[in-house]
Amino acid sequence: MATGMSKKELYENYYKVEAARDSFFTQDSGFVDDSLRVPMEHLFAIFSSGAVRGDTLIQYGGAIYTSLLLPVYKNYENIFIIEFLDDNVEYVNKCLDKDAKADDWNLFTKDLCNVARDSDETEAILRRKNRRVIKAELSGDGPCAPKLSTQADCIITGLCLEFVCRNHDKYRACLKNMASLIKIGGCLVLYTVIGCTFYMIGTCKFPVICMDEDFLKQAVCDIGLRITEFKAIDRVNQSRFSSTDFSKVVLLIACKEKDV
Repeated sequence: MATGMSKKELYENYYKVEAARDSFFTQDSGFVDDSLRVPMEHLFAIFSSGAVRGDTLIQYGGAIYTSLLLPVYKNYENIFIIEFLDDNVEYVNKCLDKDAKADDWNLFTKDLCNVARDSDETEAILRRKNRRVIKAELSGDGPCAPKLSTQADCIITGLCLEFVCRNHDKYRACLKNMASLIKIGGCLVLYTVIGCTFYMIGTCKFPVICMDEDFLKQAVCDIGLRITEFKAIDRVNQSRFSSTDFSKVVLLIACKEKDV
């Protein structure tokens, strides 16, 4: 990261979603096995029961993490995707249009979710339920809350705020803004990393807000949410994948009990 460069400048000038995909989501990168498989399986187990459902689902940032929608999309009728970078908006729209140059959702469906028998149907339903890709602004300190006409029954987000926020205080403020988009009784599904200070795309180093479990839990509880699921998974093989230094991945689900 260049000295004095804001997160907005860093991401707008150097972050390329397809390069991120190729760095982290290839079959041999080690990231999927180390970081995504177990959280995805846990999400499937929770949402397949039907206990958590509603009308509107928002995915908040993280274009290459559209796979996080796969365990939950059946429980919601209307899906909105919020992105902060023009490159990410274009990429998600390519995915929705089945552009051959964009992410192969079928790979995630088959490999991560083990639902190969109905993968084509899964992709078709996801595309049909998606109502809009919304562009929100990214300031020098972090993302700005988008203005929506309705609140969501569920927001799902993965590796977003901890990457683009300037510091822990800004993370808390942006997490509060995100929670304001959730209905009372709705839920937040958050996928994140613990003990992470950076990740690399090619030769470019992107700083990350380093969090521990206590900080994360407190930040969520302070904005009127009650944690109902918290699963921390230790990184299996630190040496296999050296482009980032996280020690754990966390899947957190919290219910919104009040506005703060």
